[in-house]
Amino acid sequence: MKHIVLTLTLLILTACAVQNIPTSTTTQTSDERPSMTVAQFKLGDTQQASVDAFVVKVYTCPPCPAGAMCKPCMGDNIVISDDQKQMGTYTLTDNDIIVFTDKTKDFTTGKKYTFTIRLTDSKSTMDTINDVELVDYSPR
Repeated sequence: MKHIVLTLTLLILTACAVQNIPTSTTTQTSDERPSMTVAQFKLGDTQQASVDAFVVKVYTCPPCPAGAMCKPCMGDNIVISDDQKQMGTYTLTDNDIIVFTDKTKDFTTGKKYTFTIRLTDSKSTMDTINDVELVDYSPR
């Protein structure tokens, strides 16, 4: 029985090699996918992606002293862009996106990173897509 199973396995592997059929059953992870641009992410129907982009704005909510009445804050975020530029206000183009993160201090404006970002179920900005949150990042 052991020889039959071994022979059948070899036949299947040989047939797959001849027909160029992949023998692996693993699926591609987001780390293996090529990076996309911000514009591609905004146009696509991808929920999570790897994006190579520049940090063009860093925003951290100002502290609110205990007992004070402070105006609502947008939430800590960075703006990433396909373009290397400086951004003062939140005037976004198709190449820019706001990414919500509590790690704003980790980023340097003007520096390029590879980001793993994902869409959330909420929408609090004027952008055409739902809010985007940071999953992971690495400097380029």
